[in-house]
Amino acid sequence: MNLREYLFRQMVTHAEFAEKLGCTRNYITMICNARAYPSRPLAKLIYNETNGLVKFDDPEEARRTLDARRKKS
Repeated sequence: MNLREYLFRQMVTHAEFAEKLGCTRNYITMICNARAYPSRPLAKLIYNETNGLVKFDDPEEARRTLDARRKKS
């Protein structure tokens, strides 16, 4: 399950979730929209906060994918 779907199903706002994790609402929104990828520590916090329902692949690989998408735009 991705973060966007999790937040929707749990009826949690981006702002509420960001506050729990100690980051900004904007950053959570960017992660939900696949415009940013969390660092390993933040990905672990998200994993723990969602009881393992939201998982992220290797952050370095994901960053390369995001960079490739941005170059095409």
